Amino acid sequence: MAHEAGNNFTTIREIFHPIALLGGCQYAGHLCICKVEGRLYLSEQNQWLWLPLNREKQHILADWQMEELVCPLELCRTLLLSAEDTMKKLLRRIDCAHSTLTSIWTESGRRYAAEIICDVFQRNRRQNIHTEPWTGE
Repeated sequence: MAHEAGNNFTTIREIFHPIALLGGCQYAGHLCICKVEGRLYLSEQNQWLWLPLNREKQHILADWQMEELVCPLELCRTLLLSAEDTMKKLLRRIDCAHSTLTSIWTESGRRYAAEIICDVFQRNRRQNIHTEPWTGE
C-alpha cells in the first residue's frame, strides 16, 4: 500500500495516545510477522511497538505497515479493553487514597489529595524502551 500521510491507524493512534500517557503502554493485540509471534502495544511515545515473543529486538511499526497487518476494528476493540483496564486501575488507586481522607475537607486534606492525584497521574515513570523501526525483513 502507499505510504499515506494519514490513515485509520494514524487516527486510532492519536485517539488512544493520551491513555498510554496516563496508564503506560496499551496492549493492542497479537501479531505474527514473518512467522514470529509477538504482542503489539501503543507506547507512551505515540508509536506502535511490536515485541516478539522470542525475545528478539522490539520494533516500531509505521501506520502504513499496520494496514497490512491488522484489522482496524479489532485493534480498536482491543485498545478499548486496555483503556478500560487502565481506567479501572487508576480508579482503584484514587479510591484507596480517598478512603484515607477525613470527612472534614481541610487544607492538609487538600494538599494530600493534590499529592495523590500527582502520584496517580504521574508522567515521569515512563519505561525506557529501546526500539528500532521495523523494515519488514
